[in-house]
Amino acid sequence: MRWKKTLTLRRSSNADYTLIFDSSSLIVLNELKFLDLFVSRIEKQSSINIIIPTTVLDEISKGGLTINSHSIQIINSYSDDLASIPENLGNGEKGVINISGILEEYYFGHSHNR
Repeated sequence: MRWKKTLTLRRSSNADYTLIFDSSSLIVLNELKFLDLFVSRIEKQSSINIIIPTTVLDEISKGGLTINSHSIQIINSYSDDLASIPENLGNGEKGVINISGILEEYYFGHSHNR
């Protein structure tokens, strides 16, 4: 698979982890009334990068869920590469897989072929 190399990652020099969220994770945190607490804790943590693909943002927005945080990065996950990801997955899941592959190449110089 050919990954897009248009990623601009805002990474803290202290960041040890990068978390990419799909729609279900954010919806469950919201249903349990933990989403705001989670986001506020992340904002205080400089060792964690949080990424939400645009495909996930679109899915959760349809349900009325919004996330307001300067610490969370929204990264465009729409690309022609989504067509090569299994059709039985939703767009949010496809976006997470796409961004994960881009990050793998970004950090490690390679990506797995699917």
